[in-house]
Amino acid sequence: MKTRNIYLTCLMLFAFACSADPKKTHVVSIDLNNKNLSVIPDSVLNNSNLTHLAIGSRAALLTPFEGFEEPEDRNHLTSLPDKLCNLQRLTVLSVSDNDLEQLPACLGNLQQLEKLDLSGNSKLDIRSAMPVLQELKKLKELNLYGIVSVLKDTAWVRQQLSATVEKLSITRADLVKNYSTDSASRKQEN
Repeated sequence: MKTRNIYLTCLMLFAFACSADPKKTHVVSIDLNNKNLSVIPDSVLNNSNLTHLAIGSRAALLTPFEGFEEPEDRNHLTSLPDKLCNLQRLTVLSVSDNDLEQLPACLGNLQQLEKLDLSGNSKLDIRSAMPVLQELKKLKELNLYGIVSVLKDTAWVRQQLSATVEKLSITRADLVKNYSTDSASRKQEN
């Protein structure tokens, strides 16, 4: 059976949880951005085939301006459960624009993880998160834009991660450069 990417809305996800055995499914990608969640549903955490998980906000990269209002449906995760670390096939994880202050130590066990978006978690303590990030040996892209502790220690963060992470986004300029590179690559492929 060929595996396909399936994007589920929150309502579909809960229906999936009630009607299917996660071990027999071939769902590899779940998008729960902007679902007003404060926890990751067990039905997601029990899906051992999962390679892509987005449980952040699609608006995380937007610069707030006067009159800007946060989306009412944005997620509000304050922590990531240790059970997330059991998703050993995970290659992409986006938890942008939540309320995370720290990362679980076991996150370093996700050895297939290539892209991690932590942007917009303004209270995340980068000093305590650094050992976890450094354990992610396949990590190629890391977005730390909008994290206050990163902005206070930008040079140190770049020094700690420059040897392993190819695309590190801390500032708006990093985002523009990395996005431009991605766009140019896609045009050359077509």
